Amino acid sequence: MIRGPESDLWLDAIRLAGKLKAAEAVPALQEAMSRPPVPAEAYITFAGLERLDNDIVAKTLSQIGEPAIPAVTSLPKSKDSRMRYRAILILRNIGSLSARKALENQRSLESNP
Repeated sequence: MIRGPESDLWLDAIRLAGKLKAAEAVPALQEAMSRPPVPAEAYITFAGLERLDNDIVAKTLSQIGEPAIPAVTSLPKSKDSRMRYRAILILRNIGSLSARKALENQRSLESNP
């Protein structure tokens, strides 16, 4: 369902994957990262941007946590600076030791100060 077209059902499938921390959804979510961000919440605040309320796919990957880190660490290799920024926010929201380590590893590769 996550690989399908955007719809209310698509949004529900993504929300459910995050709430269930469904690691098996990570490959489909990784593919969905190529789509423009879709808000997870109706109203966005500055703090909401940091919590990924403006990006349901990225928010779900952060909710899945550790199992999503390998997929997320491939995103900073993108030439698209917005994709790299989304990956940084996902790793920051995961907040684990391995997510922090992945952030440190990517810092030296980042071309945009």
